[in-house]
Amino acid sequence: MEIAVVAEPVVAIQDLLRTMLAREGYEVRVAFGVGGVRAQLEDAPRVLIVDTAADDFLEILALVRALDAPPHVIVTGTSEPETDLGGLPFLLKPFTSGRLARLLPS
Repeated sequence: MEIAVVAEPVVAIQDLLRTMLAREGYEVRVAFGVGGVRAQLEDAPRVLIVDTAADDFLEILALVRALDAPPHVIVTGTSEPETDLGGLPFLLKPFTSGRLARLLPS
């Protein structure tokens, strides 16, 4: 089973993402801050979903961009980010499972 890591500060949204991603066949893990994401990257997740309000958001993006084989990253948020995402997909909240599924790797 492929791994999806969720770096989302709101517990209710963590639970929602856990349910949506599990339906897509992922083992879901939650990470907090750059240290938590770094630890989860050791298991080579297929997907990383990170919210713009997550602790260490910019450091998480820098960490992932420095990897030789980064996971598929989806950025979420309640408004368009002011930070250049460098082409990463952005999922505006609130979102549906269908919108999320369209951004997941096939």
